[in-house]
Amino acid sequence: MTAEQKDVIIDPMNSPIIIVTQSYIDQNKLTNMVCKGFFQGSIHEQLNDNAPYEAFEEFRGYQSQNRIIQLKFDSKKDAREILGGLMQRFPEPTLLFLGNITEYSIPLQEGLLKILEEPPRNLQIIMFAHSAQEILPTIASRSSLIHLPGELVLKILDTDKAQKISKKLPNPTEFTKALLTSQVTQETISGLDIVKLERDEIDFWLWQVGMNLDHVYSKTPKKGIAVVMKKVLQAKHSNQANVQKKFVFYQLLS
Repeated sequence: MTAEQKDVIIDPMNSPIIIVTQSYIDQNKLTNMVCKGFFQGSIHEQLNDNAPYEAFEEFRGYQSQNRIIQLKFDSKKDAREILGGLMQRFPEPTLLFLGNITEYSIPLQEGLLKILEEPPRNLQIIMFAHSAQEILPTIASRSSLIHLPGELVLKILDTDKAQKISKKLPNPTEFTKALLTSQVTQETISGLDIVKLERDEIDFWLWQVGMNLDHVYSKTPKKGIAVVMKKVLQAKHSNQANVQKKFVFYQLLS
């Protein structure tokens, strides 16, 4: 590590970070980017930088030193016992990944509140979420939210999936325009080769459409746009709940 890459002592009151993004991105690339930003600069700057992605070669070294901790819990009891052992003063800056917070039950999320409210010195807690709306308010209020830029996901974190989808589904930007002008019909849906689509591909495409709608709504916050956004969100939830794929798409119709 060069002189410019020295570890910076983390403020003991530094709040946990929740990274909000769509659900099927390349988690390994994102984790490496977070670690690189933490140990060699700024997480916020790293995740908002349009520079090409570079592999974080020192990841395993930090991991072997127990300075990168990755946890996933099955119950509130597991969380209480494991996190109890982490309530200490860490001598060196350490990253704690708690996984996708929205996949945890409400009791389990509540079991994390103590360490989120009073994180030990030098411990930076990182969580992920599909949607800011799905985060327990008591957790959101104790955390800093980072919404990943769409361009970062499309150009760096999931280029392979973006290319595959472009060959199977309509252009997200053009489809968004069609949704807003009520030009999406049953014929449009029937023309899709739904059998060949994977759940993660549908989710990724719906995320792109939703991202476009967010952009439009931020400029023109009209009720009609909000109604379309709700349809896309419902379709996304149906897809994740394994509802028949054709019905996922039919939820987008007027």
